[in-house]
Amino acid sequence: MKDRVKFYSAGDLGVGYYLPRVKEILDDFIEDSNITPSCVEDAIEFQNVVKFINANIFSIKWESEYIEKAKKTRDTIQKATAKYLGMLSGEEILTSMDMLEHTYYDDFFENFKQFKYGDKISEIDFKQTFLSTNVPVRYLLKTSYLGNAYSIFLRDYLLSDSLHIELLLWNYTEGNSDKLIFPENITKEDWSKLVDSYIENTDSNINYLGMLENPIKNLDATRYFNISPRQKLRIKERLKKFSKSIATENSGVVGNMIVYTIRKQYEDELLEAKLNNEMSPKEAIERSILNNMIASTGASPSERFSYTLRGLIDSEQIAEAHTFLDIFKYIRDEYDFFFI
Repeated sequence: MKDRVKFYSAGDLGVGYYLPRVKEILDDFIEDSNITPSCVEDAIEFQNVVKFINANIFSIKWESEYIEKAKKTRDTIQKATAKYLGMLSGEEILTSMDMLEHTYYDDFFENFKQFKYGDKISEIDFKQTFLSTNVPVRYLLKTSYLGNAYSIFLRDYLLSDSLHIELLLWNYTEGNSDKLIFPENITKEDWSKLVDSYIENTDSNINYLGMLENPIKNLDATRYFNISPRQKLRIKERLKKFSKSIATENSGVVGNMIVYTIRKQYEDELLEAKLNNEMSPKEAIERSILNNMIASTGASPSERFSYTLRGLIDSEQIAEAHTFLDIFKYIRDEYDFFFI
């Protein structure tokens, strides 16, 4: 996919990257108001240009006169795009879905709903094409339209893999406001069986298993599922087994302690440690905690971190000190190991 325009939000820090391409399209429409999209991705890109106009996102280098001309092209761009998308045949829609770049997945299925493409494409044809693409199923769940248009396919597809329960659980993760909408023909019994399979799935996410162990806030148990005592016991067993698996000789933090009696050797070792960017105790502990969190998702193996504490008992100064009090003061003031 060439660097086509993509609007994410008015606050997106990357909007400036697309402005040169936005200007190319605006220039074309200012020069010729009869331009029409040549493919679905053209149409979606034009829609994103309109979103830039609606959000009043323009380059500070553009003159005010040019910006006013650009704003006047908005209706022309919208009409040309809507006309093109509304006239697509079912075959053209499916072909474009098969060739679509991931950046435009959400735009494509917004148009699928807006232009009611379900009226042009049978469930069998949609299923065959969708299964040949790499489109994640979550894009089909962002509105209720596809769940209603292709309810049988979506139900069968979601129930075919227990990992799909994570899509439902994702709705109830903290801070998530973009809720997915599931077909109404998935019954509570279906969800319960999916949860049962998920608990036994070796690829299940440990964080989602943790969610299932406790009551999930706002989850409609009458529609979805209840965790039975037997399931809760199996979840506890899985979590316990996982905890043991990461608490191995390849995880955690190892602390090394070295006490020097020769100051020069001590200072040389400190300098070498600094040049080698050795971890401090604080850094080793923080990195170990982060690594365990990542390892819990299965994204990476456990890793062990280490640090070294170095102390000095200066033999030369001790040799010069003849009283117990002098030695005590020296150890108190100079023994770095006690002052980290």
